[in-house]
Amino acid sequence: MVINFEGMTLKEIVEVIEKEAIRSQLLKTNWNKAQASADLDIDRKTMNKKIKEYGISR
Repeated sequence: MVINFEGMTLKEIVEVIEKEAIRSQLLKTNWNKAQASADLDIDRKTMNKKIKEYGISR
């Protein structure tokens, strides 16, 4: 995946990368949120918040 960061703020870049990392890990774990959050070393509550915030869905 190649992302053009031109014209994006640092906050926007971080959000794009974070969203893709979460989405990718959820797919890798077949949407096992406990495993995905452990693999990414984030709290499950944080994982659920980010899924909702970024509109990530199956």
